[in-house]
Amino acid sequence: MEQNDNHKALVLIIGLSIQYIKTLRNEMLEYCRVENKTHRSNVLMDFIRRIHANLYSVAILSRESIKHGDSTMLKLPIGLILRNCLMDTLYAIYLSSLDDAQFEEEVTVLNKDYAFSLPSRKETWIDKARELGFDNSLEDWYDDMIVDYFNQYLKESAIERNSTWSYKFLENSDLRESQLNKGISLERESHKLMEHEKFGPVVKSVFSYYKYFSQYEHFSEHAHGDTLAPFYQDNVSFPAALKTLNRGIKTILEQVYIRI
Repeated sequence: MEQNDNHKALVLIIGLSIQYIKTLRNEMLEYCRVENKTHRSNVLMDFIRRIHANLYSVAILSRESIKHGDSTMLKLPIGLILRNCLMDTLYAIYLSSLDDAQFEEEVTVLNKDYAFSLPSRKETWIDKARELGFDNSLEDWYDDMIVDYFNQYLKESAIERNSTWSYKFLENSDLRESQLNKGISLERESHKLMEHEKFGPVVKSVFSYYKYFSQYEHFSEHAHGDTLAPFYQDNVSFPAALKTLNRGIKTILEQVYIRI
């Protein structure tokens, strides 16, 4: 009986995921035909693309779980992927709530944060260069790339000192003209949006599931009961989480076309 119930839960997860995947795929195809795209609409559709890819993974992992006797072994990565979908939904709705100037500022900050992470990722580039057989002297190309392509986020160009590089990136506040906070706090902004007349109800629901699946990301002995329990015995309904995600997706898609 228990295995049968777990099987039913997985079948429902797959069915809902595929249903929403098809909807998102059609929406992305339709968007390709839109002539007057804006930066705002492109960014929001980028979130839709990410959610689509992750939902596809949820469907695949759920199908693999069935192939392995309705196993719960893949429940942890499924929950982590759902967390990412919910996080992207909250980010997209938050950006949708901003006026055009604030929207551009926040997107610029997100882009700067990407550039800010580049120096700490240098070893990954070096490993790849060595794997491809490049000479080690080409390692400096990585630093040149940062200066050449991400100069707009630097306070000053990279400074060479004793054959090492140091960077002074702009602060988030340097990239803003408005009175927005220095960093995007998803929790803070989500709580603000819960009071929003238009976005409040859906944000409240999406945020609740986001916080639940966030516990999958962090180690805790208390979380084992959530990540190891059969789907039908969990403290959360995965199908309900997917339905809530779909509400958030619909909210994003409405905002894609509202200003085109």
